[in-house]
Amino acid sequence: MIQYIFLFLFSVSAFANITVFPTAAHFDVRKSVSTVSVKNSSNAVTTYSIEAIFYVVGPDGKYQEVADTSQQENSLVKLMRFSPKKITLRPNEEQVVRIMVKKDRRLKAGDYRAHVRFSPIDVKDPNYVEKKNKPGMYLDARVAVSIPGLLRLEPVKKEAVIDDFKLITTPEGPRYSVSMTKGEGYFPYGEFRVTGTDKDGNALNLALVKGIQSFNKTMTFNFPFSDSDNLKKAVKATLIYVETFNGAEEKIAEKSIAL
Repeated sequence: MIQYIFLFLFSVSAFANITVFPTAAHFDVRKSVSTVSVKNSSNAVTTYSIEAIFYVVGPDGKYQEVADTSQQENSLVKLMRFSPKKITLRPNEEQVVRIMVKKDRRLKAGDYRAHVRFSPIDVKDPNYVEKKNKPGMYLDARVAVSIPGLLRLEPVKKEAVIDDFKLITTPEGPRYSVSMTKGEGYFPYGEFRVTGTDKDGNALNLALVKGIQSFNKTMTFNFPFSDSDNLKKAVKATLIYVETFNGAEEKIAEKSIAL
C-alpha cells in the first residue's frame, strides 16, 4: 500500500528522504532562472517528478491544493518551467534542477507565487520484498516536499503588521502565538526571530523559525520556544518578522511584550 505525505520544506525535514536546497526559488524582472540541488537521502533508487502547484489555506487552517488556478490572479503555476521535469537518483546522489519563469509583460506589479513539488513516483527499495512478505501490512510512505517559488515585480509594498504576540501555556510546554496581517499583493516568506532581555538588560535568544509563509490576509502561527532556560530569565520578549529576497535581508514587522 502506497501513501503519499506532503511536506512544506521549510528546512531539512527528518521525515523526508529528499533534501532540496535552497528552500525557496526567487525571481524578479531581471532574474528568470533559479537552481536548486536535489539529493536522495534514502537507501533506495528513487524517481521524482517535479511540478508547480498552488496552495491556499482554508478557514480550518489546513493547506489545500487548487487544481484550477485560472481564477488565482497571483498564481505563478502556468509560467513555471523545469529542466528536467523528472529525475532518477541513486542513494545519496544529487542533481541540479533549473526552475524557470516565463516572462509575461501583462503582469502588473506585485508578488506571484507557486510551490515546486518534488514527488517520489518510483521507489526501488531493496528491502521492499522482505518487508512485504512479513506478517501485517507494509506501508510504503512516500514523502513529497514543496518549496515556494516567488516572482516579485516591483514596486511591491512589503507591509505586514503583527496584530498579536503572546505567550501561551500548553501541556507540552510554553509556546508563543503570533497573528500577522499582510498588505494587498504581498506574499510574506521569511522568518520569525524571538529575542528577550533579562532584568539586567542582557540579550537572550528565545526562538527562531524559518520558512514562515502567509497565504491569507491574516494568519495565526503557533510555535514552541527553543530555549526554555532563557525564557525563564526573560522579562521582555521581542518578535521580529524578517525576510530575505535575492540575498537582501529586510525587517518587515516587530512587536514586544512584557513577560
